[in-house]
Amino acid sequence: MGYACPDTATCNDDFSGFARQVWFAAHQFRVYEGDPGHFSFRAGETRPVLFNPDPDCGSRVVTMENQATAGLYNYTPYQPDDAALSGSGSSCSSGGNLNFFAYWKAWFGDTH
Repeated sequence: MGYACPDTATCNDDFSGFARQVWFAAHQFRVYEGDPGHFSFRAGETRPVLFNPDPDCGSRVVTMENQATAGLYNYTPYQPDDAALSGSGSSCSSGGNLNFFAYWKAWFGDTH
């Protein structure tokens, strides 16, 4: 789940292991839902979302259609760029939300 494992620092070993990762990530999504005003992305808003931590890599506008989408972008605040979507990747590519989409689709089917 990548909990306590930020893009710009090393992972916190206190949260390693499958059970801890799932528990703390699920808890964090409840925090986003319980107090959305304290976080960057909120359901119903349309905002630019960066491609990776480097703002020079750019962004694309995303509509947070529901709380689940807003939570996803609060948890992993980057979206795949065109290079990541094509499978080639670049120094500006990030894969967290692309991986989430791929796993969801494999496990549960279509997202629509």
